[in-house]
Amino acid sequence: MSKYLVVTQLCCDRDTQFAKRMNHCEDAEHTMAGYAACVGDHCPLGLALFTGNIDGVVKITYGSKKFIPNSESVTFMGDDAGYISDHNGVDLAVDARRPGREAAYFNIITHNLEGLCYRSDPKKLDRFRYVEQQLPAYFKDHVKPGTIMLIQELALQNHKKDTQRQKHLLEQNMTLLMDKLKSLNPNMAGVDDGYTGALFYDREFWTPINSVQVRRQDSNKYSNGYLMQFNAYPELMIWVVNIHLKAYGTSIKSTAVVNRAHVNELSDIIKAVLSENTKDEYPIYLCGDFNNGTVKAELIMEALRNVAVGYKLHYIQPPEDEQLTEEQREMLAQAMGE
Repeated sequence: MSKYLVVTQLCCDRDTQFAKRMNHCEDAEHTMAGYAACVGDHCPLGLALFTGNIDGVVKITYGSKKFIPNSESVTFMGDDAGYISDHNGVDLAVDARRPGREAAYFNIITHNLEGLCYRSDPKKLDRFRYVEQQLPAYFKDHVKPGTIMLIQELALQNHKKDTQRQKHLLEQNMTLLMDKLKSLNPNMAGVDDGYTGALFYDREFWTPINSVQVRRQDSNKYSNGYLMQFNAYPELMIWVVNIHLKAYGTSIKSTAVVNRAHVNELSDIIKAVLSENTKDEYPIYLCGDFNNGTVKAELIMEALRNVAVGYKLHYIQPPEDEQLTEEQREMLAQAMGE
């Protein structure tokens, strides 16, 4: 068993959510929150919800495994006028190649798609049709051989009191998106979480061999984890976790209150994954919509202090370009060398 858990912040240090984009898609509360957004770094009353820096990717690695890719670099999706959601997508390219493992290059996409702008409202139908038409062009430069995609809100929570109708809505959007993705990569496969989210992956490169289902307390939403095996190199396995933490809407809650709630959510998620990962200690990528402007790795460090009993914790935050320097890589290697 490793002595260390190493937490590395891979994304994001900039705004990734712009609620004003979707005032023709989302409900009134969501739109109002967008128009009340912060100006610069100033948020009224220290509120955590009024910020656009809410998506993130954080990696947890174990000391004994020494999973140190050559590079992990981020590209943002949807910065231009061709956006399809109020969230930008995050495309993390991972270069894990080495002698004998020359094909170990892949990417992990995380994206909140806001239900493809579909709310069973005729007034929003034009926007939905536009999003549907844009999907192939939007994903063209990102869906590649080896792609894994973690999608939050593939379907919006339109039917809280009718889980069967909600599941049917998700299945409809799952079919729609899968059809578009297969036009870019015919090997794409997927599995939904039964409520709002989904995993897509290139089945020629990856096989999901285990999963954990983590249901949010007092909600039917999930933040599920999937253990993915790289087919060409079966020893290469990673956990990817589809994070979707609770949004607090326009309620007046301080940053401290929201952070405590989100740390508790993350504690449940991380505990479930760690319990399935104790023996093998594969790297864990926590990706998605944290609904929180605090540095994501700091929230995860707090969660680990709650649930990672017996481990020492080591936190490395990349510089602004989100690439580790040689000095940081050396520090990471030393920390993981035990």
